[in-house]
Amino acid sequence: MSNLFFDGGKIVFYLIPFIITFIIYRFIYRKNPNVKQAMKKTITYSTLIYIISVLYVIRMIFGSYFIGYILIILISLLGLILVIQWKNGEEVLLWSGIKVLWRFCFLLFFISYLSLLIYYFIQSIFLLFIL
Repeated sequence: MSNLFFDGGKIVFYLIPFIITFIIYRFIYRKNPNVKQAMKKTITYSTLIYIISVLYVIRMIFGSYFIGYILIILISLLGLILVIQWKNGEEVLLWSGIKVLWRFCFLLFFISYLSLLIYYFIQSIFLLFIL
């Protein structure tokens, strides 16, 4: 029964990335009340939090780290972004490719974090009540 997702205050731990993202947004928005710039900076600063959170949830669910696979996928995506820049006739700039990749990583890892949490909660409930 100790494996339940809200046992021992663990539910607060799962909300930490969302809380940190909100705090970062509020802080940046107070300094500069431009919503678009505040969102872009919030995405930039909170991407790493979601990457670490996804790695932790994967470790909890599957019992193994997949850092190598994730790095290979990210490097491949960066290569794809740079090829798309080249094919569009734009100047191939590594820094702009990394910025695009970083924003895409926020979207990817944010959705992955939500999906993995839902999966983990359903799995915990299933193991607790069904088995």
